[in-house]
Amino acid sequence: MLCAIGSSLLGGSMMFDPQPLVGACNGRYNATPIQQLNSCSSIIKGDFSRRIRSVAYSRRGELRASEGETDDALDDFENAIRIDPDNAQAYADRGKVFLQGGKFDQAISDYEKALALKPESAEALYGRGIARLRIGDAVDGNADVAAAKAIRADIDTVFGPVEVQTPP
Repeated sequence: MLCAIGSSLLGGSMMFDPQPLVGACNGRYNATPIQQLNSCSSIIKGDFSRRIRSVAYSRRGELRASEGETDDALDDFENAIRIDPDNAQAYADRGKVFLQGGKFDQAISDYEKALALKPESAEALYGRGIARLRIGDAVDGNADVAAAKAIRADIDTVFGPVEVQTPP
């Protein structure tokens, strides 16, 4: 799921129009994954508000996770949360990395933090539901999945397949 980075979140004075940079970080303008990553990195290093930098860290973490760069992705999510503890998407994205890594309790914890900040997050509900199912909590897991689908019927497609690695 792409994070929304918008011009209303920009802080500081800008000598250039930041929209192309922000759009490229979000995958607009037909930006390739490397262009997206570089744009997010430029935002992180730039003179932007804490919120926009947090969202850029979260988006870069999402890109890194999709490339299997789990440790770098987790570092980005940590930075996103450190900069803006109210970044629900960073918790949800980190939860998905934990879920895929078979760290179900950590995934559930992050999804619960995301839901405390954004209760209507279909992604966080669905992820928590999958994690609960993986630890054998069928009642709560199925309830979370059903609640997520009530919010967004195609959440299973949007969330994507969850290939869980066995933790060491």
